[in-house]
Amino acid sequence: MWRSMERFGTQGMGFVVSIILARLLEPKDFGTVTLITVFIALAGCFVNGGFGVALIQKKEVNEQDYNSVFYLSLAVAVVLYGVLFVCAPWIADFYNEPVLVWVLRLLSLSLIVGAVNSIQNAVLNREMKFKLSFKVSMIATLASGLVGIGMAYNNCGVWALVGAALAAQVASTVVLWVIVDWRPRLMFSRAAVRHMFGFSSKMLASSLLDTLFTNLYNLIIGKLFNPTVLGYYSRGQSIPNLVMSSVQGTISGVIFPALSSCQHDKVRVKEIVRRMIKTTCFLVFPMMFGLAAVAKPLVLILLTDKWLPCVPYLQLSCITFAFYPLHIANLQAIMALGRSDIFLVLEFIKKTVVIIIILGTFKFGIMAMVVGQAAGSLVCVAVNAWPNHRLLDYSLLQQTGDVLPALWLAAGAGVLVWGLSWLVADSYVLLGVQIVLGATVYFAGAALFKFECAAYLWRTAGQVLQSRGIRFI
Repeated sequence: MWRSMERFGTQGMGFVVSIILARLLEPKDFGTVTLITVFIALAGCFVNGGFGVALIQKKEVNEQDYNSVFYLSLAVAVVLYGVLFVCAPWIADFYNEPVLVWVLRLLSLSLIVGAVNSIQNAVLNREMKFKLSFKVSMIATLASGLVGIGMAYNNCGVWALVGAALAAQVASTVVLWVIVDWRPRLMFSRAAVRHMFGFSSKMLASSLLDTLFTNLYNLIIGKLFNPTVLGYYSRGQSIPNLVMSSVQGTISGVIFPALSSCQHDKVRVKEIVRRMIKTTCFLVFPMMFGLAAVAKPLVLILLTDKWLPCVPYLQLSCITFAFYPLHIANLQAIMALGRSDIFLVLEFIKKTVVIIIILGTFKFGIMAMVVGQAAGSLVCVAVNAWPNHRLLDYSLLQQTGDVLPALWLAAGAGVLVWGLSWLVADSYVLLGVQIVLGATVYFAGAALFKFECAAYLWRTAGQVLQSRGIRFI
């Protein structure tokens, strides 16, 4: 619950902030920042080096482990910041955008700030202190919003987005150092680093591949087209990504330490993974299909008509993100079982699929690329599920059977809701009717067909509320 509150609370607040910023700023401003995101994200993979995940996965952790990872991460962050600082003019020349020089140099400071709070984050996740994590995230999001909106109102343009990003990192670090009782000591153990390196190195390679290919479309679109088109594409992705990142943060933050704690009991691991897949897909499918159905009136109301070109990208992105719960749960199970070797192999296979799709679609324009991206997501579901047939006796066929009822019901409700757009002209009335009708059809259908996961969610909510002295019928 606390992890869910953290993700949905911060993402909800962040969504409101992003809507205000989208109204104040131009699509090109968002595209400009998106252009250099991949470079900072790749450098961030090296800063973490997979050791943050290793600290959570490891059964027993001591002070030498924490301090060794802290100083290693900080040193790598400083070196990589220097590299990006020097390379910034070349990157700006590549995209023919001079403003990128100082945008990259300032945003890259987040690498050093992130290294400073890396151990506190690992401690919170390892000890599953999600209530404290919720407070940190809310304060960081609030600080980011205040700085970003304030700068945007003062006509700072793209610098408002830079200020917002840095404010979030600084606020998060300050709060973490106040509430987490861990401080670095002057100790460093090569043996501790070597001991974790076997697991973390594979996680680093996997993270690099995933980060590069997650941002590969941004790199190519920014180069082949222009920052404005990239702004429309990234904004179209941002709304479904907002929903999915909230769910993903909840799943990943909870399921990995939970699975790691029972990694030697594969029957229990399978039970947790299966429950997570059924429950999250039951919730995510209607969100994604519903979002695709109401995309046009939603964009008109929230972002104004200057953002209408992002609608088709938003709708196709919903298909891409709809199946992320299957990706996440399968990969978290593989990681928790300590099979980072399999995790790495899967990343290579999936990235090969992505390359084939990009090579086959980029000549036909950005829309063909986005359609290919959605198709590739479906292929990768099968790739991620394949090892768990052997590891957990939980095959893709079983997983499909678990989620298919929710998929059909959500798709049917989505088509019905989308059909209303031909009958109602006013955007506000249309959006309201679509949301009410879609939710009614989906949850009434779940009750009518007696979906087990719906009963589970209702039962669990009742138990949680009763434990807090709240009773309902």
